[in-house]
Amino acid sequence: ASFASSPCIISRTAATACTEMDTSAKATRQRDQLEGGADGADGQMKFPTEGILPKEETGAAAFIAENAEWDGRGIKIAIFDTGVDPGAAGLQVTSDGKRKVIDVVDCTGDGDVDMSEVKELKDATSITGLTGRVLKLGAWAEGLKEVRLGIKRGFELFPTGLTSRVKAERKEKFMESQKAAVAKAQQSIAQWDAANASPSEDKKREKKDLEAVLDTLKEGAEQYADAGPVFDCVVFNDGKWRAVIDTDGTGDLTNSAPLTNYRDEQQFMTIKTVAGCKEVSLLLNYCVTIFEDGKRLSIVCDSGAHGTHVAGIAAANFPDSPALNGVAPGAQIVSCKIGDTRLGSMETGVGLVRALIAARDNGCQLINMSFGENYLHARKGRFPELASEFVERYGMIFVTSAMNNGPCLSTVGAPGGTCSALISVGAFVSPGMMEVQYSLREPLPPTNYTWSSRGPAPDGHMGVTIVAPGGAIAPVPTWVLQGKQLMNGTSMASPHCCGGLALLLSALAAQRLPYTPAAVRRAIENSAVAVAGIEPWALGTGLLQVPAAYKLLVSYAAAPVASISINTSIPARNGARGLYLRDPAETEGVTSVSVLVAPAFHVDCNNEDKVQFEVQVVLKSSAAWCTAPRFLVLNANGKSFDIVVDPSTLPDGEASFCEVVGLAADRPELGPLFRFPVTVIKPSLVLPGDYTVSLPQRSYVPGTLDRRFVAVPAGASWAELSFKTRKVEGAHLLVLHALQVLGSTPTTTRNPTELMRYIRLKPFTTVTEKVSVVGGVTVELCLCKAWASLGAVEVDVEVVFHGLQTSSTQLFVGCDEPAQMEITAPLRAEDLKVAGKLTRLRKALVPSSHVLRQTMDPRDALPQERYIYELELSYSFEQTEKEAVKVLPRPPMHDLLYDSPFEAQLWVVYDANKQLMGVGDALYDYPLTLPKGKYSMQVLVRHDSKAMLDRLTHLVVPVDFTLAKDLAVPLHTSMHDALAGADKTFSGGAMARGSRVRVFVSAPAGKAPGGAHGDVLVGAVRVGGGTEWKVPAREDCVLQVLVPKEAAKDKDKDAEKKDKSDAEAEQEEVRDARLKRLKKLREDKKWGAADALAQALLAEFPQHLPLLSEVLSRRDRDGEAGETAAERQQRCAAAIECAAAVVAAVDVASLAAHFGLKHDTEDPAAKEACKSAEQRKEALLPALLSRVERWLELMAPAPSCESAAGVVLADLLPAGASALQHLEGLWASVQQWYAAADAAHEVRLRHARLHSQVRRRQGRPGAAGAELLKAMKSCEGAPSKKALEEMLALCEQLGWEHWAAYYRDLRLKQFPAKLSLL
Repeated sequence: ASFASSPCIISRTAATACTEMDTSAKATRQRDQLEGGADGADGQMKFPTEGILPKEETGAAAFIAENAEWDGRGIKIAIFDTGVDPGAAGLQVTSDGKRKVIDVVDCTGDGDVDMSEVKELKDATSITGLTGRVLKLGAWAEGLKEVRLGIKRGFELFPTGLTSRVKAERKEKFMESQKAAVAKAQQSIAQWDAANASPSEDKKREKKDLEAVLDTLKEGAEQYADAGPVFDCVVFNDGKWRAVIDTDGTGDLTNSAPLTNYRDEQQFMTIKTVAGCKEVSLLLNYCVTIFEDGKRLSIVCDSGAHGTHVAGIAAANFPDSPALNGVAPGAQIVSCKIGDTRLGSMETGVGLVRALIAARDNGCQLINMSFGENYLHARKGRFPELASEFVERYGMIFVTSAMNNGPCLSTVGAPGGTCSALISVGAFVSPGMMEVQYSLREPLPPTNYTWSSRGPAPDGHMGVTIVAPGGAIAPVPTWVLQGKQLMNGTSMASPHCCGGLALLLSALAAQRLPYTPAAVRRAIENSAVAVAGIEPWALGTGLLQVPAAYKLLVSYAAAPVASISINTSIPARNGARGLYLRDPAETEGVTSVSVLVAPAFHVDCNNEDKVQFEVQVVLKSSAAWCTAPRFLVLNANGKSFDIVVDPSTLPDGEASFCEVVGLAADRPELGPLFRFPVTVIKPSLVLPGDYTVSLPQRSYVPGTLDRRFVAVPAGASWAELSFKTRKVEGAHLLVLHALQVLGSTPTTTRNPTELMRYIRLKPFTTVTEKVSVVGGVTVELCLCKAWASLGAVEVDVEVVFHGLQTSSTQLFVGCDEPAQMEITAPLRAEDLKVAGKLTRLRKALVPSSHVLRQTMDPRDALPQERYIYELELSYSFEQTEKEAVKVLPRPPMHDLLYDSPFEAQLWVVYDANKQLMGVGDALYDYPLTLPKGKYSMQVLVRHDSKAMLDRLTHLVVPVDFTLAKDLAVPLHTSMHDALAGADKTFSGGAMARGSRVRVFVSAPAGKAPGGAHGDVLVGAVRVGGGTEWKVPAREDCVLQVLVPKEAAKDKDKDAEKKDKSDAEAEQEEVRDARLKRLKKLREDKKWGAADALAQALLAEFPQHLPLLSEVLSRRDRDGEAGETAAERQQRCAAAIECAAAVVAAVDVASLAAHFGLKHDTEDPAAKEACKSAEQRKEALLPALLSRVERWLELMAPAPSCESAAGVVLADLLPAGASALQHLEGLWASVQQWYAAADAAHEVRLRHARLHSQVRRRQGRPGAAGAELLKAMKSCEGAPSKKALEEMLALCEQLGWEHWAAYYRDLRLKQFPAKLSLL
């Protein structure tokens, strides 16, 4: 088969067609201006400013020119986005002098601060903040009796781009101090060398200490990871809740102006700098909102520049440069931040629902949301349902972007393509935009951007309502360090449309003319202008035209039927909103469907109005291949009519479009009351044989789409696409987009059959691409030149289908019996490549607790007195691998956002210190890299139905742990080899056409790393063909292997050969059980019961080493807050006494003698003696370290060698020894037995920390710093606060203030007092 070059078949009725846009005159005028043909009176060239933020294309500029006060005044636009900077250029005042940004709401909660800590103000001049800094209070504190304190890390607030810049600046400043410290250390070594030509051994130690200081600096530099600035937050009530934030980290709040809720006073502050940055560096504007009687502070910063740019397009106002204005300079803005900073500005269900509430609460008439994602289920989901309610019940008009996933058909995203109540906007580019924004050498005809998403939605709905200019040079936040910036996307088209609607509503309001969302939508659809060369799936009904839409809206005021939404659907196709025939079976014959037309009345509509509702409708089909009746009488309950689609006359390999419209018989000038879209794709069939499709050479020019549809042969699993060029000149960029619409996967982004490539073409070269396909399903192959890639290029295209089919898409190995699958080559001979590997360990977590509560946050107050409930589920898990691995929680509602039945599915992971390790949400993967240790996880699910949440209280959450090393899966071609565990594994080979091979899949040998019985190893058996096949190619078969129950270990028979009576054995078993109980009591901190049981056991078994070690674990602990000197001495003395008991029971002399000899490990007695010696050694080192640590506690802080205040050491010291000498003796005992290579992580870390403390008291600071840093670097376990504080003390003693500040910030990050707010 070969492709023809004819265009797609597009049909529209005369009633829906408008005059096509004529841009030639404007393009000529703009070229004349640029070429100097239209100079101004002063001789200067006129710059075509209309191309900067385009308004002429939609008639918006002309509309304002004729009606200056209808420029958006009186209209409020809610911007659902990354947040709007209230200090950005052009967003200060409206055209009539009002405040532009009237409210700024963080709907995500990422800036929330826990302010539950109440501090009584005894001194109105200062207070200690939660960072430990002393805060100097200003005049605003006079008369206050108490304040609330909180803490927030800067990097939790800053947008990603700003965080990167701050890190770079802080590191540069840090490294200046680091270089000075290194130079000083090097100078000290050089001076020592000069003064010690022939050093003694003692002197050589001095040099080693100096070199150790240098090593510490170098090791620290290698580990440098900026924790970022930390801000103290103070909230108080002086009749109104207000907040002060110490953003510069100085603690000086005397001149800080308190902020209250932005909505009340429209005040914001600017973070100009933070510690370690230039004096004027950040320029990040923020404002606050205070909730729950001061218990929760919301610090609102934008999470990216996107939202401010969008707001600027819609409504920026530049009084001194009106040509740079947004579309509706008189409109006001409500910023609703839905892009969560914790997720890289990804929107969340919580943010979306709160944004709806905030928009209504602020009285917004319009909503713009330049966000969207892919989806699985059209017309379903918590957010689309609520959005439809806010449009249909509360009269808010919701405009959204169609997304940027084109140029293939059916790439429109959610919510625009899934929710009929929303206006979905595609991205258009005009010649004027091309010249000014993109500096093209020559203007091109108007077109849509190549990447603008196209309809239809999978259920046949158009998906794109209308198009508007999709690029602008518009305001951005001040932290970007430029006033305006070029951005393009449907994200820019949507606010352009929304701004145009603001002009319309402003005009209607000025004349007190009523409107409904349905009337406004109908007016812009019926007045839009067609643009030659743009298909309806990209264009919708056309390019927005504000003046024409206004005229229609005025006429609608006298036509009540125009204000009612009238919906069309096919009940027999699950309520599909259009007819979409795409696959071969659907286009082989005639299709007849019944279309239901139903008016949607307002919920408060008078029933008498429903009784009186009747419209005589004239039906018109725009194509002969789609026939419909001529007339319809529409009543309140709706009416159905049949249409018949006959694709027999349609060309193969192409897409055809028509629509059936309904017009009021008595008012046809109103335009269609409803539209029913029909899309028919008649794919080219691939004849059996070579299964090859060729597209003859054609010339590709900018923006021209070559769209071909092919019925993928049954049995095909991938296609090879070859592009061959002839002579080409210059750079040419060809866009290839391939896509199949599958009901089981999203249409784009996460669709395994989607391929998007930008191909750089060179003369006489062949480029080959591969795309996965599903047999029997139509694939679209869309080729075009990027719209801005000038010139033409000739390309030959060939498509070759291949197939290797597997009998199973999922395999499960749950026992010793192998799983099996069959692989066939149905199309042609293939070179089979097959491999299996397991990459993840999946654990199923069960909640340890849950809390179901009604939220009290005013951001969650739905209309109709509906209350949102939130279910907070708690889980725990352990990462057992020595090296850090990637961990990914996957709640069951994963992969659903807009089509999720819930409005939140946020998860948060913390380490054992409550340190926030990562956050994830519904749609995409957010893997965490976690070191060995124990973790807790919270999962938050929300809904206003308590019953729905009650069903989730036992929600099982899978968590995937990436294996440090993939496990190869044995593959064999016979059951015999699989059961016998044959060494040679099957990896493929030549397969003749139609041949089959059976593959048996076994579990890999060996223990699953970190796995327990019930866990599952997850991976894939990947199947591919051809010499270029590489693993992984694609997952043809998901593989899961159950981790088996570990076999019982054989007991060491030699060790059991002991002469024990039954009574003795029973006594030991009882003792061990009681010892286990003692440990549990200690872990549960039931001190009284633990001490009583310990005393009883010691009375019976005074020399039992495990018991003595357990008693030491009880006594070897830190003191409580507020402990007196006497209590400290008593506690430390008790621990030292217990440690001495362990040392005595070990019998150090005999233990040393044992390790000084070699032993015959084959001899049972010797083997038992070695085992006993290892156990004694294992108990000895913690006891020795305990003695050192508790002795250090009794001494004053380093570098002092004296006793701590109030502590008497005389009774604990050996005769004639000083405190330091005794410490050195204790440490010498430790060093005799310490071997870093054999020690556990906890022991290594404790040893390094104590080593540093000992050396600092010996006047040798830094001698053990590098050792401590290396121990802290280990990936085993949560960070040690004691180790960090020792490092901080060492840096302070050495005068390294840059490192001291670093560790203070790191301490606040790694050891928070509380879990962060969800």
